[in-house]
Amino acid sequence: MQAMKRSKLELYEDILSALSEKALTLDDIAYECKTNLIFLRSHLVFMAEHGLIEEKCTRKKRFYGLTRRGETVHKTMAVARHLEKLKPNASLAVTLEAIPKFAQEPRKTQSRN
Repeated sequence: MQAMKRSKLELYEDILSALSEKALTLDDIAYECKTNLIFLRSHLVFMAEHGLIEEKCTRKKRFYGLTRRGETVHKTMAVARHLEKLKPNASLAVTLEAIPKFAQEPRKTQSRN
């Protein structure tokens, strides 16, 4: 049985998550995201062009880290993912049906003259 292919968005999420703790080398990111180097490199270029990550070079290695924009996008995506898990399900719908209609209607405010 073959695993489902990840979407680009899912891969970008994985990259941002991998870089959220510390700057990593290309090999480290590929290992964390379970993808190959050639495929990963093109995605890192795209993310760098859009200001999500930055490349830091030392004498021996090249590291990739998140920019402030990348950190913000990562946090926003984490919140969205959390909210997705909290979506109302069928049991909540049944509970809402049990509430009397008058309790669901918005209150009418009296206008002062």
